[in-house]
Amino acid sequence: MLLSFDFPSGWFIELLIIYSTYVALLIIRKGYKNKQEVKKQITVGLLLLLLAFIGEFVGISLKLWSYFPYNWPITVWIGYFGIGLIAYQLVKLVDGK
Repeated sequence: MLLSFDFPSGWFIELLIIYSTYVALLIIRKGYKNKQEVKKQITVGLLLLLLAFIGEFVGISLKLWSYFPYNWPITVWIGYFGIGLIAYQLVKLVDGK
């Protein structure tokens, strides 16, 4: 498995938007003040990333798409993690806790 780090600039803009949204929600909720809260956020992000990996595995196994020999979507995986962080913030914001 070869990895390529030559990404179009659009990917970096997308990641900037994802993580800027996360930081904005983090500041609004003041979710950075409690260490336990930060651990929960990272756990949710990692769980969403795990679900994304499972989805990638199923898609590749069913030959719905292919990343071989070296077109692995590293930026998408980073984005999935960020979206998991945003999802946690949104749930907590709506829940009011």
